[in-house]
Amino acid sequence: MASDDDGKLTGFPLFLTTVRYVVAGVVAVLAAVVVVMVIVVALRPEKVRLSILRGYVEATDLWQVSRVEIRRQIADDTTAAAATTTTVIYSSSSGFGDFSVGSTSTGDEPVTYRPAERVNFLLSLSAANPSGRADIDCDNITVSLLDVPGAPYNLTVTAAIAAFPLEERFRVERESSHTVRKWLTLNDTGALSRIAETYGGRISFQAMLQVNATVTTTALVKTSPKAVVYYCWPVTVRTFVPSAATDDVTCKTSDEMGYSIGVGASSRSSAAS
Repeated sequence: MASDDDGKLTGFPLFLTTVRYVVAGVVAVLAAVVVVMVIVVALRPEKVRLSILRGYVEATDLWQVSRVEIRRQIADDTTAAAATTTTVIYSSSSGFGDFSVGSTSTGDEPVTYRPAERVNFLLSLSAANPSGRADIDCDNITVSLLDVPGAPYNLTVTAAIAAFPLEERFRVERESSHTVRKWLTLNDTGALSRIAETYGGRISFQAMLQVNATVTTTALVKTSPKAVVYYCWPVTVRTFVPSAATDDVTCKTSDEMGYSIGVGASSRSSAAS
């Protein structure tokens, strides 16, 4: 190591010492930045933005209808008439059809709406992550279909028709989005009866969707899983695809909605893709 007459470092060794101090300073700054980012992500985890694409859920037949037809058969002497009855079954997609083919039915016979054997719902759920700081992992996702009897004036009291565990997880990378498009099958007899009793004769109805999930934020480190609940309103359940373009429905937390949602008992259902 070179030194002058006073014992001070000179030349190349002095340069190396300076470099060491600079590198140490840069490492300290980076470490501080990492600590700050970890603290920020831990205290303010990114929020996933959920929405129902085009604001509707497509469904298969929501109900069946049975109607007792009175078919009048005229006797040979045209003075006596005998009556026979038969039950005709129609679905929500076929409409009422022709209830009196080959008969003189007057159209005022009793009509009963019956539960469908099953109802399939096509869910199109979008998850967006506008943040540039972290990725978001979504897991343990359950989508519940809620009836809102007091709508549109009272949305605080709802009754769960059915709950569908999605049985899948996904990651929404920063400044990107992910779409779940999945058929969900409802085969619970109680829930099917509720749909027929409440919405019999209609091919669409408004409902609220509740989305429960566990989210984890990942930047340089991964945060602890956090349970979140979102409510999507108003969502239209319909047996046909609308011809005109409709807007997406943004899902919100109860804090974002400004009030709490009370949910009654639900029927558990199987989900199939």
